Amino acid sequence: MVMIEGKTKYLVSTVLCVLLSQAACFATDYYVDASAGNDVNSGRSTTTPWRTLAKVNSYTGFAAGDRILLQRGRTWREQLTVPRSGVSGSPIVFGAYGTGNKPMLKGSALVTNWGSAGSNRWSASLGAAPNQVFFNGVRGTKKGGTSSLTAARDWYWSSGALYVYSASNPDSAYTGGGIEASVRPSTRTFGIIHMAGREYVTIQDIDVSQSASYGIYIRPTSRYITVRGCDVGHSLDGGIVASTGSTPSTQITVENCSVHHNNGGFKEGAPGVATYHEGLTMEGIDGFTIRGVQVYANYMEGVNFKRGARNGVIENSLLYANALINQYIEGATNIQIRYNKIYDCTYNAGIEFGLETNTYSNDAIKIYDNLFWGNSGGISFWSSSVTAQTKNISIYNNTFFNNWEAIRWKSGATDNYSGANYIKNNLIWQNSTSNWAIRDYTSGRQALSRTTVAYNAFQQGAATDTTGSSAKVISNPYFVNAGSRDFHLGNSSPCINAGTSVGLTRDFDGAAVPQGSGPDLGAYEYGSGAATGYALTISAANGTVTKSPNQTSYASGTSVSLQATPNGGYRFTGWSGDLTGTTNPATLVMNSNKSVTANFAASTGSTTYTLTVSATNGTVTRTPNQSSYTSGTSVSLQAMPNSGYTFTGWSGALTGTANPATLVMNSNKSVTANFAASTGGTTTKKVGNTTVFSGSTSLQIRRAVPYTMAETGQLRSITIYHEAGSGQMLLAVYADSSGKPGARLGATNSTTVSSAAGWQTVALQSPVSVSAGQKIWLAWVFQNAVVIHATEGTPGRADSTVGWSSGMPTTFGTSTVGNYIYSIYATYTPASAGGGTSTTSGTVGTTTVLSSITKDTNRRAMAYTAPGAGQLQSMSIYHQAGSGQMILGVY
Repeated sequence: MVMIEGKTKYLVSTVLCVLLSQAACFATDYYVDASAGNDVNSGRSTTTPWRTLAKVNSYTGFAAGDRILLQRGRTWREQLTVPRSGVSGSPIVFGAYGTGNKPMLKGSALVTNWGSAGSNRWSASLGAAPNQVFFNGVRGTKKGGTSSLTAARDWYWSSGALYVYSASNPDSAYTGGGIEASVRPSTRTFGIIHMAGREYVTIQDIDVSQSASYGIYIRPTSRYITVRGCDVGHSLDGGIVASTGSTPSTQITVENCSVHHNNGGFKEGAPGVATYHEGLTMEGIDGFTIRGVQVYANYMEGVNFKRGARNGVIENSLLYANALINQYIEGATNIQIRYNKIYDCTYNAGIEFGLETNTYSNDAIKIYDNLFWGNSGGISFWSSSVTAQTKNISIYNNTFFNNWEAIRWKSGATDNYSGANYIKNNLIWQNSTSNWAIRDYTSGRQALSRTTVAYNAFQQGAATDTTGSSAKVISNPYFVNAGSRDFHLGNSSPCINAGTSVGLTRDFDGAAVPQGSGPDLGAYEYGSGAATGYALTISAANGTVTKSPNQTSYASGTSVSLQATPNGGYRFTGWSGDLTGTTNPATLVMNSNKSVTANFAASTGSTTYTLTVSATNGTVTRTPNQSSYTSGTSVSLQAMPNSGYTFTGWSGALTGTANPATLVMNSNKSVTANFAASTGGTTTKKVGNTTVFSGSTSLQIRRAVPYTMAETGQLRSITIYHEAGSGQMLLAVYADSSGKPGARLGATNSTTVSSAAGWQTVALQSPVSVSAGQKIWLAWVFQNAVVIHATEGTPGRADSTVGWSSGMPTTFGTSTVGNYIYSIYATYTPASAGGGTSTTSGTVGTTTVLSSITKDTNRRAMAYTAPGAGQLQSMSIYHQAGSGQMILGVY
């Protein structure tokens, strides 16, 4: 950053493409074949593949948008450590090519060359001590010594040798996979697929098994990570784990994966072996989506949202037969659990709320449109001796069938249950009068006294501590076929139209709610529309398409996300049929039978386009700044007027007055920035971020970001960049209170969100007077989910715990701070706008702390254009802590 002393203050913000590898502009496919590859090959074709993951881990030439593809049908007994990040719109992808089973990454060593150790005991050399051993894929039993090896699949390790029990030589007795000992990763709390501090990375169609710690581990601080279509099983610790740090990871997506038989360290028969995390864990993650997963037969909890996990959803998933709990919630906030089947956890509960520390409460959890059956407890609550609370829990429109207790509070939950809690529109059919519907073990039934129970259906004669108000006590719910777990309502069901509105608009199938005079009870809405299903036909040659949710038919109005993935040697060129354009992934709304084709073309080099920019009486900064752009690249253009001129708008391939503005390169384009001589009037300036950041989020909570005023003035309006949206929005200014937003200084009126993407400016109801050096917070909240843009940086934003319904209160309320900045600014009139010739300082250069990093000792330089005459006074550069000397210069 270069300081300029002059009469006008300008801020030039730009994102530097040079921080990325030159290869980022031309994505490349790399191929790896564990059988036919060789690490001396180029790796850039199916005929010249690499062989090892070690080659992938050490390669420094990957660029944003590259794909690293593993040959199907191959097995690697190595770790994959993600070597670099992608960028928005161009993630680094680790996937598969060829035909056959998905590529397999194993943490085990294949043990062979067995020798007799007497009495049906055998030994083989194994240098590292394993914590689990598999016999033809079946987990063995760890013993304390060779004398204890008395049954098939017993094992023991000592002094570089593995001992097993077998009636015959294991080399011939176990040929369906052999004897495999988990020895990788060598350090606990690492993953077979491991990433730390990465962003925009996709892992898809790769299976992971027999890890000596985690299967897939996403360490802090990582962002925009997707794990799709992976089978992760038989790990000693958790299967798929995303954990937290001082800055939380965010925007983690896990979809269409199977997670099973993990937490082997907890398995009975493994003495002395601990286990960490759960089958699928989100620990402290801020913003996550779990969709279309199957989580089953894990030896501890199946899914766990814990220790500060927040702003997440799990939907359209199967959670079943996990040993302790199917879904555990321990210190999570603003979570939605919907459209899932949760069943056959006979030890404890389908969903359990737990409190284990004083720090983390369970707050604002919504559980709706789920099916529960065969669990010891459908939904359960408990607490250890802590002060944290489980509060503001909503349980709506779920169907419970044959659970020992449908909803229960254990005695440990006394004095740890508060807030506004609701149990409404649920159908509880226990299939036995000895089973309980609702049971409160807390002292004096304290939990029930703090819960509104209304409009639920109960089995006549079944045990329950309450039926609440407006209940339906029924003799038969008339399920279509409960034995086959079809819990749709028959036309004689007393649950039809028996509910009350709780704000839900669709049911488990996606059918509209209500179909009749009122909502039905349970997860399914009965009516003519409920059975309507539309088929989606997808065609793809030379590539594949993943759909989410993955169903054979869709209820009217269901949104389906389609992700096209080209085979090796091909590139995606666009959609045709009932979906057009090149957006990938793309969303399709099912309101009829539809057919979509994903089109791919042979890779013959990247298609590039040129961008010609013209400007008289001003300058234009483009980001990224390149001579040509690959098809689909988004380019940000920032117009800067010369002294005495103002920017009036764009013409050519870009129109309007948004500044900066974004242009998508899908042809050669020409843009002109137009400027006009200033004609006097009130001078206005901006405070905030005028850069359109590459990251995005759509969380529906009230947020705010801080800025410090450079001079005294009056705030007039607030401008925020968003994608096209709907509904209303509120913007506001808050004063600072000990590093967090405090009292409200001013706000806009409720304003309709623009249906066009770009900057939207809303005037404050009245000007807000601010002083030089004063710290202010610009706040926003949306009625509906609207995508806005952000990136990591400081000073960071403040998150409230509430959304649209709370509006912009006179005090911001409780909030937590994270290191993210957003594309939002305020416009103000300086107090000196009426005249004078005050000397002010301004900046030219990049003031954004960019997310990519580089480290070398070469002399480097960046080009900037000064917006006006002045004297350069100083230079600033952002770096991590270091040592030695540095020299800065101007050329």
